[in-house]
Amino acid sequence: MTELLGGVRKELARGAVALPGAAELVRACRAAVPVAVASNSPREPLDTALGSAGLADCFTHSFAADEVPSPKPAPDLCLTACGALGAAPKRSVAFEDSATGISSARAAGLYVAVVPSLPGAALDRHRPGRTRIAGLGQGIGPRRDARGRRGRVESPPAGSSQRGRA
Repeated sequence: MTELLGGVRKELARGAVALPGAAELVRACRAAVPVAVASNSPREPLDTALGSAGLADCFTHSFAADEVPSPKPAPDLCLTACGALGAAPKRSVAFEDSATGISSARAAGLYVAVVPSLPGAALDRHRPGRTRIAGLGQGIGPRRDARGRRGRVESPPAGSSQRGRA
């Protein structure tokens, strides 16, 4: 683990770059609703990455894997973030770039928007084609799949009737 963190520190020292359109999306969301980061990274690399990518000022709250009893795929990070924001999980959206994060958000009862950081990544094996959002660099707006259908954020877990965002 120490060797892995050393490699991460070295890469982050070179500078982290946010996905194209990510900073604009975060700022647009922040203008409308409270936002937080719930990362499966330890605190040190999380802070370094946010600072290097120019996103540190976008979040009033951030939570790292080493600050909760169980990291992703457990729901702890998502539930902690929702609690700090005063947001009901069933009215919140998680933007996730990993299968582990998707599982965590679903376990917490959040809506999930899948934002792959690698082109062609198949992250959502349980609901293929239902939760994927095209690359952020392609602009914000309705997405269409191969059949011309509009993309969407997935529905909340069964039994939840409210839609919303947080």
